[in-house]
Amino acid sequence: MGMEAVCGETLFLHKYATPNMPGHKGIIAVDVASGRQLWLNEELTFEFGADDVVLASQNTIQGFQFFQLDVHTGTSVQELSAAEAKSLRVYDLVEEKINSDFDAHSEVVTPTPILELAEDSSEHALVIRDHCDARELVGPVEFLEHNNVLIFNYHQRSSSSTEEHVNANNILKIVDKRSGIILFDTIMNMDSSSVVPETFFMQGNMLMYVHERTTLTAIDLTSTSLQ
Repeated sequence: MGMEAVCGETLFLHKYATPNMPGHKGIIAVDVASGRQLWLNEELTFEFGADDVVLASQNTIQGFQFFQLDVHTGTSVQELSAAEAKSLRVYDLVEEKINSDFDAHSEVVTPTPILELAEDSSEHALVIRDHCDARELVGPVEFLEHNNVLIFNYHQRSSSSTEEHVNANNILKIVDKRSGIILFDTIMNMDSSSVVPETFFMQGNMLMYVHERTTLTAIDLTSTSLQ
């Protein structure tokens, strides 16, 4: 599960189309103040939201279908063609809202994947290989750079794995790019049954992740312990 957006007082969450792929599917609308679920749609995918406008899509044999939804109930107000969806100016509304509500330092940044760490010769991959056993990796590695540190996470086969079922520990590390020293090291989730993408993100100088699926954790990367 992941977060799509916050529109007014409504938080929109999504599920994944398949456990090991990043494609989003389903919309869960939650009231921010109470935490109460307002509505759920298992079939549609969230596209954009601004104020009272929610645009959702569905990939069908005939191509993509678009729907304008009621933000409070999730009911379809109308079905739209691609051209009609663009005419809502949702793209412009979202861009205007981002530019007015956030400065450049508070933009949310998500990690970049390295699909085949053992075969990647980039500078990031070389650093990461020094700090994990590529033979025990399950799925891709994801990383972010911030000033002089490299932040990355990977899924490593856990001791509870069997030949039939592979479980993995999702490990997060922060490494000083200049010295190669590990500044921070934690297991975000133990014994995960599937690889989950984008399990951490940056906003400004804050690194954020959810520990063991329950606790939102933030690390200030300007802290003296991380210099």
